[in-house]
Amino acid sequence: MKTNYSSLDYQLTQKEEGFIKIFLSENGCGAQTPENLLADNFSCQCIEDLGDIFTGLSNNQIGGYLSSLQEKGVLMLEKRDGPKATNKNRWTFEPDLYSAEEGYLQSLSSNLDFYAEDTTYPNIRKDFF
Repeated sequence: MKTNYSSLDYQLTQKEEGFIKIFLSENGCGAQTPENLLADNFSCQCIEDLGDIFTGLSNNQIGGYLSSLQEKGVLMLEKRDGPKATNKNRWTFEPDLYSAEEGYLQSLSSNLDFYAEDTTYPNIRKDFF
């Protein structure tokens, strides 16, 4: 059984593993396992939300993790098509979304619990970064 956030197919650094663990646990739908996320397909985040989650990182550092994980096939970027007009002649901007690649989620143990105590990263939210 795989117990970490990397596999032979996805060679992640320790900090990338920590980043993706937090990314996946902050999924907004209550999914606790990769299998839950595959069933719901709601593992997306926008850069603005990630700034609120990773308070110890600058936007440039967050962008670096996102870029690296995208290059390694862990995350994908869904580009949105710029501004949208609302029904009240107002313009809104839909942010680009980052989501976990299906293949990456399938590479993880299906019963890996994002919220279980992690002995590899015991203080990940406090001082990992």
